[in-house]
Amino acid sequence: MKLKDHDWDETKWRRYCYAYHRMVEEVDRQIGQILETLRSTGQEENTLIIFTSDHGEGLARHHWTGKMMYFDDEAAVPLIVSWKGVTPGGCIDNEHLAVTTDVLPTICDYAGLTPPEKMRGESLRPVIDKPDKHGHEYVVSEMCRNGQRTFMVRTKQFKYMSFPDNKPSEMFFDMNSDAGEMKNLAGQESHAGEIDRHPVMAGQHEKTD
Repeated sequence: MKLKDHDWDETKWRRYCYAYHRMVEEVDRQIGQILETLRSTGQEENTLIIFTSDHGEGLARHHWTGKMMYFDDEAAVPLIVSWKGVTPGGCIDNEHLAVTTDVLPTICDYAGLTPPEKMRGESLRPVIDKPDKHGHEYVVSEMCRNGQRTFMVRTKQFKYMSFPDNKPSEMFFDMNSDAGEMKNLAGQESHAGEIDRHPVMAGQHEKTD
């Protein structure tokens, strides 16, 4: 698993970043139109708004573009849940873990609907209403690239990545002390227990299918 997508010169990186920020501006404009329509039609207090994405973008971090990696720039996406008069206003939650599979059960919860019997994910409403509640102990992300399954396990403090048959085959980061994911701790004896524990959690995740 190579750790950079492109060997570009400065001009190409600048053009890439320029295009990215222009697209963000366009998304922001479209969201503004939707919110204004809800206000003008009197639906603002009758609408649950959820804003998220299926993946992030490298945006030149680690020389990466696109989505096929587990660094936070690709794997961490915005998740905004807002319902005027229902959800707490102005709250930023950096403590609880969440995954996109939580979105559907969250919608069902706010709509008063029973979610499908077999479904991944959990409603986020309990931790939105009461941030002192415990949420996910860990979350898992996986993908297939060039016919190979890779996965990431994220706990509150650590992130583990597995890339079988590649070098490096494992990456492990302490997200509290290394938010930029610059120091791979895989193979260090001082973190052996946590490094071994994270793939076990990924196996438990598979068994819930």
